[in-house]
Amino acid sequence: MLNPFRNGFYAVQLLSHKLMRYLVPLFLITLLGTSALLAFSNIFYAAVFIAQVCFYLAAALSALMVRLGVNSRVLALPQYFVITNAACLIAMIKLVSGERYVRWEPVRGPAANS
Repeated sequence: MLNPFRNGFYAVQLLSHKLMRYLVPLFLITLLGTSALLAFSNIFYAAVFIAQVCFYLAAALSALMVRLGVNSRVLALPQYFVITNAACLIAMIKLVSGERYVRWEPVRGPAANS
């Protein structure tokens, strides 16, 4: 199914939407690291690195604001993006380390009395 000569553009879609999305956290870490290394050599790379740092700071600021009880619709998108990719990275680390769950059981607390 991943052969683009036999399955056409469907193979590209399958590769990008089903397989590559799990590698996005690794790509983001690599991108940040290489941007940091190249930032001293060119103004373009410095601007890209500053933009990335500002994006991650916006996500951290949004998380801090949520803890203080303030919601920001503008900062919610960076926070969602970072949290989603962090969860994916944590899941990859647990998978590689061999940690597996046989079955998920929800924790049920006592019912709240009204």
